[in-house]
Amino acid sequence: MKITNRFTDAIIFEAEVEDMKALVLKAISEGANLEGAKGVYQFGPMPTSGRLCVAVWHNDHWMVKAGCFWGTIDELEERVKEDHNCPVYLANIELLKNYKII
Repeated sequence: MKITNRFTDAIIFEAEVEDMKALVLKAISEGANLEGAKGVYQFGPMPTSGRLCVAVWHNDHWMVKAGCFWGTIDELEERVKEDHNCPVYLANIELLKNYKII
């Protein structure tokens, strides 16, 4: 699988993995620079947790890696409201809920 640049289509990161989650986790663990990646939105560190968050457009929705959390944007929103209620977190979640990749 590949992660490509949204402007040039150059390959940013590539690995033989079974799914997008494994690809993102491998890219993060190997320190890949995902700036400009097609279908990837990175934000943080979050003021309440210090986490860097990576959202990946997968099929027709966003999947998010935030610390040990991996799930949908709606699941992240629920967790943030329960545990952090941080306006910065919630603003980024709202941005992603309204940003669809076609």
